[in-house]
Order: sequence, then C-alpha cells, then structure tokens
Amino acid sequence: MEETRSGQDEFALIDYLDVLFRHRRLIIGITLACGLAAAAVSFIIPPKYKAESRVFITMHNNNAMDLGMLAASASGKSLDFGSNIFSPKSSSELYAGMLQGNTIADRIIDRFNLLEVFDDKYRVDARRDLMKEADISVDKKSDILSIAIVDKSPKRAADIANAFVEELDGLTRNLAVTEAAKRKLYLEEQLEKTRTDLRNTEEDVKEFQEKTGALSIDEQAKAAIEGVAALRAAIAAKEVQLRAMETYATQQNPEFQMALEELAGMRVELAKVEAKGSGDPDPLMPTGNMPGVGTEYLRRAREVKFNEALYSLLRGQYEAAKLDEVRDAVVIQVIDRASPPDKKHSPKRLLIVLLTTASAGLIGVFTAFFKEHLAASRQS
Repeated sequence: MEETRSGQDEFALIDYLDVLFRHRRLIIGITLACGLAAAAVSFIIPPKYKAESRVFITMHNNNAMDLGMLAASASGKSLDFGSNIFSPKSSSELYAGMLQGNTIADRIIDRFNLLEVFDDKYRVDARRDLMKEADISVDKKSDILSIAIVDKSPKRAADIANAFVEELDGLTRNLAVTEAAKRKLYLEEQLEKTRTDLRNTEEDVKEFQEKTGALSIDEQAKAAIEGVAALRAAIAAKEVQLRAMETYATQQNPEFQMALEELAGMRVELAKVEAKGSGDPDPLMPTGNMPGVGTEYLRRAREVKFNEALYSLLRGQYEAAKLDEVRDAVVIQVIDRASPPDKKHSPKRLLIVLLTTASAGLIGVFTAFFKEHLAASRQS
C-alpha cells in the first residue's frame, strides 16, 4: 500500500515538472518581463531621504490631568476628566499625540509652504500627506520621543524634523499646562487690579486731606481700621484663590473644598466683628460722637488699609505661583538634532526587483498550470 502511494506521489511530481518544462518559455518570459519592468520603475522613482530628531521630555510634578489638558488643547479634542479612559503611560506619549495634532501640523505646513510642495489644494490634504511622511514614536524602555521625516530633499527632511521639535517647545511654553501657570495668570490680573485700586484710594485720601485738613487719626481707630481691613482682605484673597482654582479643578476637589471651609470661617468671624459695631457704619469704630469730616476720613483710610492688605496677600500668592511654575516647567531636551542625510532612504531598488521577480515567477507557474487545466478540460 505504501509502495503504491509512493509511486503515485513520484508520478505526480514528474507530471508537475513536465508541465513546468513545457511552459518554461512562458514562465521565464513573465518573470524576466516583470523583473525588468520593476528595475526600470525603481530607477524612475525619485529617491527620498530620512532625517530624525530624538528628544527627551521631563515635567516636574506632572500629573495625568495637567498632561491630559495639554494634549486636549493641542489636538482640539475634549477629555472627560471624570472617567479613567485617559490614563497616559508617559508624558512622551502625550507629546507624541500633540505632534500629530492640527496645531503643529498647520504651523509646519505654513512654515515650509507644504501646500505647494505636496501640490495640494486643501490644507486637510497637506496634513494627511505630512503625516504620511512623518514617523513619530516613543521608545517604551527609554521614554525617548523620535520624530523622523522622509522627504525628497535631504535638507528639508532635516529642517522639518527639527521644526517639529521647535514648534512643540513653543506650544508647551504658550499653553497654560500646569496648575501653577493657570494660577499665576489669574493672580497677575487680580494683582494689577488691586494695585490700581490701591493707587486710587491713596490719591483719594490725599485729596481729602488737602481739602479738609484731616491729617491723622488716633492709635485706637488706626488699630480698628487695620484689623477689619486685614480680615476683609483675607476674605477677598481667599475668593480670588477659589476663582483661580476653578480654572483647573472641579468643585469636588479636596483642596477646593478646604478653601471653601476656610472662606466660610472667615466670613463668620467678620460677621461677629460687624455685630459689635451696633449698626455703625464701621465695626469697632463707633462714629456717633465724631465729626462728619472725621467719619468720612476714617472710611477712606479704611479702604486704603483694605487694599494694602489685599495687595500684600495677592502678592504672596503670585510669587508662590511663579515658583511653582518654574518647578513644574516642561523641559524638552534635544538628544539628537536632525541633520541632512547623505544616504537615500527609499526606494530600495534591489529589494523591489527581487520581490517583483519572485512574484512574477509564481504568477508564471500558476499561469502554466491554469493553461494545462484548460487544455485538459477541453480534451475531456
């Protein structure tokens, strides 16, 4: 039985070889024709060059929410911070996503006039063509971000790869990516407003003194003014802090809740102080027996002390935010700057010819057997 099966296999193999021999000219012709065509085409295809930049990104005290906000801002997408669907493995992966966003792509397109280079009419097509020639990846072990660009011009390939790094650095500097940066921007506005209010109230008191001759107040009234002004300023500063926190945190944030409790406590304390005033215009300063000029002067002096205390508190918060911003800054360290390559990246002519020739040979073999099958069908 085994001898019979072996004889059949040997007979089948001889038949296959016979088919190939009889159709050898067809097989060789198809193989040579396709091989020569592939060689000709590979020499017609213009060469392309690949340039690569490698960077390492560090961010002190970074957290998932800050980085998520950055990536969302750059890509034009919104993120749901209440869910866990956005859990980045590394900061480099987030910045790799930013590099593939429209913001940086549009800047690169305008910078190198890629609409004309790619011969595209619409910007969306230019973005697509740019991303086809870009390979942005992150090494899982070293967390190094690589930006590789393939282009017909070796110099332009290097320039675009370096431009991606420059645009990423510029984008991270312009975006308020950290809690400290957001807090500093808001406090800077409030500080300038308080500085203006303080200057106006000081001028107001000065003009009032010149008109009425009111030059000074006693120590008891001064202490009362400073105490109430300090408490009011602390409340105002805490309100500013809460409004600043709302730019980067939700109301369920533990720090936000703690600040709310502190604000409520200070308001209770101010209410107690005001209750001691027994309906007088200013707490701790009964003015029923004071001349009208003295009462008005005290009111104006109170506003000066309030703005002084508020300015001092806001100044402290602003300086703390500036220090935090420096500590939390994103640092993009360039490990390898792209340089114009001297060796082409593609096309790989030998590989194209070999693969095409091998594929053509298989097609020739299949064609030979198909013709044999058709001939056998006609005979039967």
